Amino acid sequence: ENEKEVEVFVSETVPDIIDRQSGIVSRKLKKAHDTFDIENAKVMKREEKIISRYRRHVERTAQAFEDERATRRGKFMLIEEEMCDSERQDDRQEEQFIKMVTDEMLVIKAKLKEEAEAREKEDNTLLDTMLFAQQRLQEAILNSFGAEAENIDLSNPTEAELLAAQA
Repeated sequence: ENEKEVEVFVSETVPDIIDRQSGIVSRKLKKAHDTFDIENAKVMKREEKIISRYRRHVERTAQAFEDERATRRGKFMLIEEEMCDSERQDDRQEEQFIKMVTDEMLVIKAKLKEEAEAREKEDNTLLDTMLFAQQRLQEAILNSFGAEAENIDLSNPTEAELLAAQA
């Protein structure tokens, strides 16, 4: 009977206990495995979201850099155009000023030439009058003093003064 009990214990009781215990462990292991799979799926999903957000962030940042670069280039081009416009306007104003100065110089030159011609004419008239007066004076002296007057040097101031004093 002991042998029967041992045989029942060994062939029936122990396998039942092992099956029960292994079933519990197996269920716990399966549950832990399922829980791990669920947690792993959540982690993978979170990781995919992070990677997706990272990629979107990289794309937005690259686009923002490109937009800023384009804006900066546009602003530089506008500044360059404004500078060129300002330089052109300054050049036109300078050309107008130079033209005005040149025209004024031409007017002044024309007036100066006109004035020089008028003065030359007046000077020539004055010289002609002086020559005529000098000639008349010489004739008067010659008529007044006769042959003696011909020997007197009128260019010598002392002789001319003596002659004038005698007259």
